[in-house]
Amino acid sequence: MRPNAKGRRAAHARALLTAVQDADPDVQGVGYFQRLVERREGEKLLDFLEGRLARNAAPFWLHQAWHFGRFAAREGWLAAHVATHAAAGPVRDFVRAECAFGSGDHEAALSALAAFLQEGEMAGWQRPRLLAAESLRRLGRREEAVRLFAAVLGQRPWDAGLWRTLHDLALDVDRARAALPGSLAVCLYSWNKAEPLAGTLEALLPAVSGAHGSGAHGSGVHGAGDVLVVLLDNGSTDETPEVARAFADRMGERFASVRLPVNVGAAGARNWLSALPQVMARDFVCFLDDDALLPPDAFGLLGAAVATHPEAFVWGAKVVDAAAPQIVQHAGQHLLLDEEGFRVDNPQAREPDRGRLDMLAPCTTVTGCCHLFRAAELRAGGGFDIRLSPSQYDDLERDVRRGIQGGFAVCQGHLAVRHLKSSGAASRVERAAAANAAGNRLKLQALHPAAEVARLIAADLRRQEDDLAAKATRLAATLPELTPALKTLEALTALEEPWTR
Repeated sequence: MRPNAKGRRAAHARALLTAVQDADPDVQGVGYFQRLVERREGEKLLDFLEGRLARNAAPFWLHQAWHFGRFAAREGWLAAHVATHAAAGPVRDFVRAECAFGSGDHEAALSALAAFLQEGEMAGWQRPRLLAAESLRRLGRREEAVRLFAAVLGQRPWDAGLWRTLHDLALDVDRARAALPGSLAVCLYSWNKAEPLAGTLEALLPAVSGAHGSGAHGSGVHGAGDVLVVLLDNGSTDETPEVARAFADRMGERFASVRLPVNVGAAGARNWLSALPQVMARDFVCFLDDDALLPPDAFGLLGAAVATHPEAFVWGAKVVDAAAPQIVQHAGQHLLLDEEGFRVDNPQAREPDRGRLDMLAPCTTVTGCCHLFRAAELRAGGGFDIRLSPSQYDDLERDVRRGIQGGFAVCQGHLAVRHLKSSGAASRVERAAAANAAGNRLKLQALHPAAEVARLIAADLRRQEDDLAAKATRLAATLPELTPALKTLEALTALEEPWTR
C-alpha cells in the first residue's frame, strides 16, 4: 500500500460522513449505532435500524439496514424494512432474492431473480446473476450454475475470486476427497467449556471414524484412518474432567487426555500437546478448538488439500458461525502493510457467505480454529509463541514466521467448520479480551519488522498470481467460451502495475 493511503481513506470517509449528515440530520445517531456494532448486539442493532427507517428512510440508514439485514438473514426482515422503501422493480426484486437466499429458500431466490436471467437491460446486472448462480449451485443444479457463472465471468474478467470458485465448481475440486497420507492426532485444549467441548467431541466422532477414501471423488466419509484424539484440560474447574472420562469410555485407545493444574493459555497448550510423544509419533497433527463442529468428511477434504498442495506448511478451513452459517468468521487470509504496520485483510467481514470463498487456494494464514500440520513441520518450524498468551494471534504469528521463512498456507474453503460463538459474556470480560488482543497486536508488530513482512506480501502476491493464471488457463480449456476473458485477464496481469495490487 502506498504511503498516506490510510490517511486519504480517512479524509474521504470524513468528507462522505459530513455530506451524509448535511443531507440527513437523522444520521446523528451514528455514534450509538457504532457502539452497538462494536458490542455485536444484534437484536438492539436491528431494532434501532427499524426505528430509524420508520421515521426517515434516508439512504444512509437504508444502506446499514441492507448490510446488517443480510448478515442477520431474518426471513422477511429485508423485505419488510428495506424493500418496502424501493419502487417496484429490480431493486426490490434483488432485496427479496437476498432475503430468500439468506433463509435458505433458493427456489424463491431464483423466482425473484427471474428478470435478471432473461435477455434485456436487466441481464447486465451481474450481482443478481451471481446470486442466482450460487442458488443453482446450492440446489445441486451444477451445470446450470457453471453456465451462469461463466456468463458473468465473461463480463467480469478481472474477478480473481470468481475465476477460482468457478474453477473448483467446473472441475469438481469441491467434490474431491482424499485420505490423509499417514496417521493423525486431533488435538484439543479446553478451559471451563464443558458443554461446547462435549458437542465438539460428539461431532468429531463420525469425522474420525471414517474409512480411507478410495478415489478422488468417492462418496461417503473419507480421510480419517489411524486417528488419536488428545484433549488437554487447561486447569478447568467445571465438568470438563467428566466429559473427558465419558469420551475415553466411548473411544477407548483412540482417546487420551492430559489434565494441567492451571490454565497455560492457547500457545502453551498447543506446545504442550505438540511435545507429547504419542502426538509426535503421528504423521499429521490437527488442532481443533473446543467449540468447533466438524462435518463428517472434514479429514477427506483436508486430505484433498494436502494432495493438491503437499508443499504447504499448514492447511486450514473456512470457519462459519454455527448459529448463522452465512457469517464467515475466517477463511484464507492475506496481509496488508501500511505506515502503522501489517494487518490481516478480512474480506469475509464485508459480505455474508455467497459462495465466493468456496475455493481451495494458497494464502498467508489460516485460523487456528481448525488447522492441520505435518508433525515434522511442528518439530522443524518451532512452536507457538507464548509471549502472545493467554490467547490471540499465536497461530497468526507462527504462520507469518513460517511465511517469512519461505512457506505458505492453504485454505480448504470447501470445508465449512461451524464455530460456536460464546454468548452472554460479561462486558468486563470482553474488555479484558479486547485489551489482551490489542496488546498482542503490538507484540506481533514488534516481532516481525515491516521489511520482512513486505517481502512476505510480495511473495504471496506472486503466488496468488501464479495460482490464478494456472486455474484460469485450465478453466478456459474446459469452457472455451471463456477464452476472450482469459486473454483480458492475461493483459491485465501483464500491466507494469498489476491490477491485483
